[in-house]
Amino acid sequence: MKKTFLRFVLMSFVAVCAFVACSEDTPEPTPTVTDVTPTEVAVGDEITITGTDLDRATAVGFGTSEENFTVVSKANFVSSSSTSIKVIIPAGVTFPSSVAVITAKASIPWLGMLTSKASQAQIDALAFLMCANGAYTQYPDETSTEYQEAVGACLYSNFFGKDLSFDNEGQPNNDYTTELFAAIAETVNAMYQGQTDEAKAASIAGIYYMIHSFYLSLQLQTW
Repeated sequence: MKKTFLRFVLMSFVAVCAFVACSEDTPEPTPTVTDVTPTEVAVGDEITITGTDLDRATAVGFGTSEENFTVVSKANFVSSSSTSIKVIIPAGVTFPSSVAVITAKASIPWLGMLTSKASQAQIDALAFLMCANGAYTQYPDETSTEYQEAVGACLYSNFFGKDLSFDNEGQPNNDYTTELFAAIAETVNAMYQGQTDEAKAASIAGIYYMIHSFYLSLQLQTW
């Protein structure tokens, strides 16, 4: 009886050891990333990463290269579970940007890209430049009455009622106007690839002058 009991115990011990060994040999599941929302974002926005086994994530990374890769550790997640991670886009991230879920053993990229969320100033800057370019295409003589009226209509339709503000020296003195001028410069430099830097600078200065003049005309109620 004792021998039978001892044999049973030994067999059970071997079985348990075999089970543990098998468990140790079983690879841990790798997280998958199926979606990221929203995709049009800015620094400080919250995104939701969805997938499987995301509770194994130790961090989330943003960027497109080693030089500009920014990592948010799990301790700084807004929330996390096996199916989702909520995280705030940290300062320093530039767009477009990739997203990757990082574990102790791997980095799992999302196949999409985050893009920059356009501000109202950026939208207005692009809309005005497209309108003004259309006016120039139709009336290439910038001294003509037709061109002046067309550009005036572009200024009115895009900036009337907007929070334009300048100091006594004609410099932007609120966030909207500062961002508007920065967006105009960025857009002109992107659109006018064939021009020299001097020509681009002259175009930007001319646009600034038009917007400031429009602002003054509104202040004087002469529009």
